[in-house]
Amino acid sequence: MRSVRFATTTAASAAPAASSTRTAPLLMVSSPHPQSAIRLVRFNPVSKEMPQTQLYNRQRAAIQQMHHSFWAANNSHFEAQMAAFEQKVYERTGNQATHAEFARFYKSYLTENQQRHWEYNTKWWRANAELAVLALKSATASVTNAQPAAPVSLLPNTDSMVGSVVGLGRGLKTLVYVLIGMDPQSKRSAQGVSVR
Repeated sequence: MRSVRFATTTAASAAPAASSTRTAPLLMVSSPHPQSAIRLVRFNPVSKEMPQTQLYNRQRAAIQQMHHSFWAANNSHFEAQMAAFEQKVYERTGNQATHAEFARFYKSYLTENQQRHWEYNTKWWRANAELAVLALKSATASVTNAQPAAPVSLLPNTDSMVGSVVGLGRGLKTLVYVLIGMDPQSKRSAQGVSVR
């Protein structure tokens, strides 16, 4: 069994260049898990996270665990069924299964497990919709809870306003990524390959 390795994002990509303190959590992404084939993410919380952001990150980790558990169990079940099928074909014919036989097996496997996959998809979509709401609450909380510098003049503190707008923009970007089912930390090239 292969081990799961984690790679970290660089500090330059994890935090804005103008800031010396880290304001976003540093993500560690694993190689694909040997059983579930899911790239697991470790969330390292920031020390001064707001409660809405903490809740969002906890829910995101819980959804990842649900996703990982389902696919690990599903893949184990599929591999056991596949091995039994291959053994049955070999005992019957003395040869390995053909592509046509594998296609019939896969179709029957999907038909037998359709309800379980339907229930998983429904649960996964519901959880992601709830996560989108939490992402929006977290983003709006970061804007409404932005602490401006001590008022010195009647003009608004533009640094605080810019930070609030940037925070709202990042939150909305995360919301869009969550709605389309993409990891907010990755970007996709025109070919669909994840790039950093």
